[in-house]
Amino acid sequence: MVMDKELEENQLELQDMSCDNDQQYIPLATSEQEQQLPLKSRQSRTFLFIQRRTWYTTLLTLFIVGGVLAIAISSYKAYNKHNVSSDNQEMLTDSVQDNNLLMNEEDSEDDNELPQLRSASRKSQQPESLGHMNVYVRRPSKDGIRHRPQSLRFPVARYNRQRFSLNGPFISFNPRLPILVDRLTKQTIIFSPAGGIYILPPLINFYGKMFSVAELIVSGYASLVSTGAPLTPPINMLSYFQPTPLFGPGIPRINPSRGGFTGGIKTDYKSFNIRKHPQQHYDTLPTYESEEESEEKSEEAPEERYDPPSKNSEENYNTERSRSRPRPKYRPRQKPKSRSTSRPSKTTSKAPCSSNCDNRCTQECLANNFRCTFNSKTINIVTARDQPPFVSQVGNKPPTGFDIDLMKAIGDVLDINFKYQYADFPDFISMVQNDKDLISISTESDNAAREKNVTFAQYFKTGTNFLVRSSYTKTINGLSDLCGKKVAVLTGTSQESDVETQNAKCGSKKITISSLSSYPDMLTALEDETVDVLVEDQAINFANVLKSHGKVKEVGEVYGVGPYGILCNKNNEELCCAFVNAINYLIKKGTYEELLQKYSYTYATYGIYPSRINLAGSTCRSKCVPKKPPPSYTSTPKGSCSANCDSGCTEECLRDNFRCTFNSKTINVVTARDEAPFVSQVGNKPPTGFDIDLLDYIADIYNIKFSYQYADFSDFISMVQNDKDLISISTETDTAAREKNVSFAQFFKSGTSFLVRSSYTETINGLSDLCGKKVAVLTGTTQESDVTTQNAQCGSNPITINSFVSEAELVTALEDETVDVVLDDDASIIADIQNSNGQLKKAGTTYDIAPYGILCNKNNEQLCCALVNAINYLISEGTYAKLLEKYGYTSEDNGIYPSRINLSGSTCFSKCVPKNPPSSYTSTPKGSCSANCNNGCTEECLRDNLKCTCDLKSKTINIVTAKNQPPFVSQVGNKPPTGFDIDLMKAIGDVLDINFKYQYADFPDFISMVQNDKDLISISTESDNTAREKNVTFAQYFKTGTNFLVRSSYTKTINGLSDLCGKKVAVLTGTSQESDVETQNAKCGSKKITISSLSSYPDMLTALEDETVDVLVEDQAINFANVLKSHGKVKEVGEVYGVEPYGILCNKNNEELCCALVNAINYLIKKGTYGELLKKYSYTYANNGVCPSRINLAGSLCESKCTPSNKRCQWNLG
Repeated sequence: MVMDKELEENQLELQDMSCDNDQQYIPLATSEQEQQLPLKSRQSRTFLFIQRRTWYTTLLTLFIVGGVLAIAISSYKAYNKHNVSSDNQEMLTDSVQDNNLLMNEEDSEDDNELPQLRSASRKSQQPESLGHMNVYVRRPSKDGIRHRPQSLRFPVARYNRQRFSLNGPFISFNPRLPILVDRLTKQTIIFSPAGGIYILPPLINFYGKMFSVAELIVSGYASLVSTGAPLTPPINMLSYFQPTPLFGPGIPRINPSRGGFTGGIKTDYKSFNIRKHPQQHYDTLPTYESEEESEEKSEEAPEERYDPPSKNSEENYNTERSRSRPRPKYRPRQKPKSRSTSRPSKTTSKAPCSSNCDNRCTQECLANNFRCTFNSKTINIVTARDQPPFVSQVGNKPPTGFDIDLMKAIGDVLDINFKYQYADFPDFISMVQNDKDLISISTESDNAAREKNVTFAQYFKTGTNFLVRSSYTKTINGLSDLCGKKVAVLTGTSQESDVETQNAKCGSKKITISSLSSYPDMLTALEDETVDVLVEDQAINFANVLKSHGKVKEVGEVYGVGPYGILCNKNNEELCCAFVNAINYLIKKGTYEELLQKYSYTYATYGIYPSRINLAGSTCRSKCVPKKPPPSYTSTPKGSCSANCDSGCTEECLRDNFRCTFNSKTINVVTARDEAPFVSQVGNKPPTGFDIDLLDYIADIYNIKFSYQYADFSDFISMVQNDKDLISISTETDTAAREKNVSFAQFFKSGTSFLVRSSYTETINGLSDLCGKKVAVLTGTTQESDVTTQNAQCGSNPITINSFVSEAELVTALEDETVDVVLDDDASIIADIQNSNGQLKKAGTTYDIAPYGILCNKNNEQLCCALVNAINYLISEGTYAKLLEKYGYTSEDNGIYPSRINLSGSTCFSKCVPKNPPSSYTSTPKGSCSANCNNGCTEECLRDNLKCTCDLKSKTINIVTAKNQPPFVSQVGNKPPTGFDIDLMKAIGDVLDINFKYQYADFPDFISMVQNDKDLISISTESDNTAREKNVTFAQYFKTGTNFLVRSSYTKTINGLSDLCGKKVAVLTGTSQESDVETQNAKCGSKKITISSLSSYPDMLTALEDETVDVLVEDQAINFANVLKSHGKVKEVGEVYGVEPYGILCNKNNEELCCALVNAINYLIKKGTYGELLKKYSYTYANNGVCPSRINLAGSLCESKCTPSNKRCQWNLG
């Protein structure tokens, strides 16, 4: 222990010394003792002689011991001198100069001729070649913060396997990885499958302690890739090794006597928190087989892999114990023969491959072909962590984005999964090149140069343009305008090449190019004004503009439009073909276009048709290629500016004029976070409310986007004043005083009212009644001015005024009795009362009715005019009235007609102004039952009739259904139910302005429950028949018959009920199918049916898949849905029989409620909503739709005005 401690001290001393071989500091520890002979005693000379001999002997012994110690210390110092680098070693970063000298390489041709050796040859210690590589090291942290990895350049020595010099002993921290550590020198040894052994020196921390790169890797402090991702075998060092040697005073040198390096890379890192890892020790070097050698061996030869010793040691080589422990002497072991670890597959038998999609391009066929071609159901995919909106991955969360959603859709089609790993953009191609089974997706453009290395499955297209700050005023039209500017590009992209090419043409005005590794880094550089321009894919620039809240903008022409592609290995084109087929299938199905729309992309600009292999490659399978491109793919902007809407006020014309007037397709809007029901924004969710819905309609007309930002109400006017391109919407009343600062596009009208608690008894008729009371108002509003003016007239009884910044704070102050009265817009007060559960009420008379307006900058009245035209178009079309109705407002009380600029301003374009106000603008709520829909079948009338004819105790109706009858009803855990039936009831509720409260029971109990409760209804695939009509009333909403479901491998013929004899059959308890099978069983004679009556559809499917039963007898609509989601495991057989309608069950004594439901369903049929709902669930009118809905099989249509015409129904039903 003393020697070890002394050894460590000597190592620290050597940090400050030069490691010149010609100089060695060898301190000799000598000891010399002075001997004094005692005075001669009176004893005899013999005694004196003996005494002297004893002293001489002791002195000689001490001298010998001192010499031995001196030699030992000298040996330790000479040994440790080779392990510590000189004092002037410095931390190596990516800023190493490009003019480093090149060392000549002597290529050896012996690699393919000489066998592998398990021990080193000491005849030649020189490496085959020298170079360097980047090791990404994460700085240790005591506070738990995970720092970003920093790139350090390590010198690397490459040895031929024959000439490997280190003798060990060696340590392995992970038997799966071909990485070892020399225990004595802490050098890391990496075996590459392409041949060769690579040695890296250790890292030396601030305190002089050495750490091997291998140990840092297994502890999570280091990686060979910039993302810090863990290594997976095999490790192809050709991807990391750069054959350029490093020179300088801080670079460890090759040890000519032992091989490897002398010393290490000195850093200022503190202590690494290295956990103890299980270690395996080797006395000699184990063998890892190279690719070249494995190819020379016969297939029968055992795969050469080392057999690590079974004994593990938990010691860490940095501990004192490991230094003093003697070397274990292990014999090298022969590697065992490889054994297959595969297990029998549990999947169902594959469908025949012979069809090969020749007959049709279906999901089942594509999945079948994939299974026949590839063994694995999980495909490894490499992508970037931060390329929004295509890929974004944060922390431990799964990745999201367009690319991820596309791969999810592809996975659903092919019935496969994807396992994601992450790397930097420049590494994708080389990674896919080196791994046949790896693919990559990450905005990689398909071009001829890249196609030499990988294969592309095209999935998106875009070009390149430029992104600048919104305040940037210099002109950027193309690449030539970049000269003299600071430009950021993404490393390894085509844009980097474009800018470098342009820079060569710039002459003296060079471009300052910043090549960055991620999009967020580029945006940060732009926002920080480190650069002037980003050159990037237009699709990414477009997305950045949308989310920047007006901070950045796109400029210049789009150039170089080309496709993005999924990267596949050149030797695995079948995999790319599978993706091409799946993408073309998604194009035909419409899923691809929906995905584009989800991310605000248009087919014409960004979509591909068809997907294919490479730029001029195959479409792989013609059956999957859509015959015609989607209409949106070929559409071009309509109209020209010359028309100027002379032909009428149409969407096309409005859109055309907007394009001619404004450059941007995104308009920035400032609003409030909490002014419900006009605007409400919570957390990271998008805003909602009346104002947001109105702007959504306007956006649809102009094909533009609105990007929202948030501020306090009092700041809106000043913000719009200071930004020409900014607008604001948020219950801002149009007044003459405000018009001096901004322009208004009117969209709503409201007055001012008083809000009090329901228990409040004092009289509030007007402003004068507020004296002496505590009143709440919103900061910056006209109400604040009104109360302030009134307070001046209150004399000795002043008003206590409380100004708040949000609607929610007003209501809270009133409910907490902090204030007595809230003075606010009448429209907001109506909404507050509706949401208060009777706790609040309106007081006084509404005064000062005035319009709300969208605020525009005074220098941008053209934009306000565009908004006015769109609002007037919505009024003429009727959409505006429906929007008012959705939020409980009326055209008479709250609608504007027409919209105009300011209080007495222009209507901007007469063609868009309605000639006559809508009937709802001057009409009063109908409110009497006598009309009984005689004037037409409208939502207002249907709601009125419901209130007049049905004895509803509340606006919520109880409904009983099943938990698990997909696709009609499905309810899991505490989540609300979903499915066709639920969506239909939601649409009915919207029409009738009612809610439904769900409860759950078993199918056989529905009829009895409705019988016993007049106010209860039921919906759950209950067929309408004469027997059931004796107990309940039906409101028909769907129709289907019965057929049979079997496993896809089932070969026996099932055409009808008679074919069930002798078979095992499952039915749902209490259904008509149960009665059908029991009736048939009585006719089967000796070949009886084995009937299993089950309580749920999942139980039936499980019984079929487990082969407990042979056949399911069930509604054809349900069997059809089960086939769609079974991935080819089940199929429909037999003829459909007994087609009957499904019905909503009502109590026999409450037929008025059933009639209201029938009228609502017929209204939805006329409106088209019902047809869209059928289509959503892949059903057709002809097979499953009802038209019209009625009471019972031969019952009443309830209200002829709401019934679709015979011609309409014949057209619907085909």
